[in-house]
Amino acid sequence: MNENTVYWIWLSMALGAAARVDEILACFSSPKEIYEADRTNRIISGVFAKPQIDRLEKTPLKNAQVAIETCKRNGWKIYTPDDEKYPEGLRYIPDRPLVLYVDGDISYVNSSVTIGVVGTRKPSYESIKIARKICAGMVAMNAVIVSGGALGIDSAAHEGALEADGKTVCVMGCGLGTDYLRENEPLRRSVKNNGALVTEFAPFASASRTTFPLRNRIISGLSKGVLVVEASERSGCVTNVSSFAPVV
Repeated sequence: MNENTVYWIWLSMALGAAARVDEILACFSSPKEIYEADRTNRIISGVFAKPQIDRLEKTPLKNAQVAIETCKRNGWKIYTPDDEKYPEGLRYIPDRPLVLYVDGDISYVNSSVTIGVVGTRKPSYESIKIARKICAGMVAMNAVIVSGGALGIDSAAHEGALEADGKTVCVMGCGLGTDYLRENEPLRRSVKNNGALVTEFAPFASASRTTFPLRNRIISGLSKGVLVVEASERSGCVTNVSSFAPVV
């Protein structure tokens, strides 16, 4: 963390996940400058919608400070775009996450071949076997498997990587520490010990139907390519994840 971390977190909390931040960050030199700007200057900039300006005013910096203290107590890391360890792939996706909360180690992501593996939550038995086998084979060639930690293909991808003693990253659609999908808690612990849990949502933020499509852009941004094992044509695996990484 650095002195700007608290302002990055504040801006992320005020604007929300996957906000259209590219134009905003091109207009202001830092999130601290946005924090210190008054309402008039924010309006004059022309890069904020009125609801965003209202949220900037209503979001106290203390909320960001609480998030930092929570992460310190739990041993969770915080990376922002001005940190060296912020994943390079995320710098080039539209409206990149302003904050990444990490439980584990992602230091190897920038120097590794990363492959996203996604698919349905209700796969066939054959698809589960295929996902595990392919992921085990890829980590044997020093690839890192990136997936979303959900039931079905996501779980099979993480399990295949772990069974082959490989690295894997789980991108979550909720905050660290959230009591979500209890049946996958043992898997998340294994992922943390052999890779990392990653999210742009603040600690203990709950999951919803909207958070999972948002996290898909992070899976794709972290990945050099995406393998879809089994999914319908209208699945979010195809429509969201494939927007940023080539699908194989």
